[in-house]
Order: sequence, then C-alpha cells, then structure tokens
Amino acid sequence: MLTRAFPRTFRLALLEKDIGIAAVMANDLDARTPLLSLTAERFHEARERLGEEADHVEAVKMVEQENGIQIK
Repeated sequence: MLTRAFPRTFRLALLEKDIGIAAVMANDLDARTPLLSLTAERFHEARERLGEEADHVEAVKMVEQENGIQIK
C-alpha cells in the first residue's frame, strides 16, 4: 500500500467470499462476532466499489476515498 504499487496477489472478491462464509458460520452458531460482521460488510462494500478484479490490498482505496486522504 505504501508504495502504491498494489501488486496482484489475492483478489478482493475471493477474500470477501471467505470472510462472508466465516460470518455466516458464526451467525449459524449464534456466536457474537461484531468485528467479523463489520469486516464482512466493509469488504463487500470495497468489492462493490472497486470491482471483481481488484486486489485485496486495494481495499485501502475505499478508506482513502471516504476520508479524503491518501496513505503513503
């Protein structure tokens, strides 16, 4: 992130899927996992905004946009 290179290492869409599965499993077990739920929501938002081909580290772009900053 700091170099702004954003190399393709792991698709954001795949990470969102994995986190979503974990959130559903936790919910099915009636486990209280507020951070997991929030993480699933935020990664879903990031994929929606950045697209299917975005890399997972590009999720930082959403935070930057929301806050009007660029992390360097």
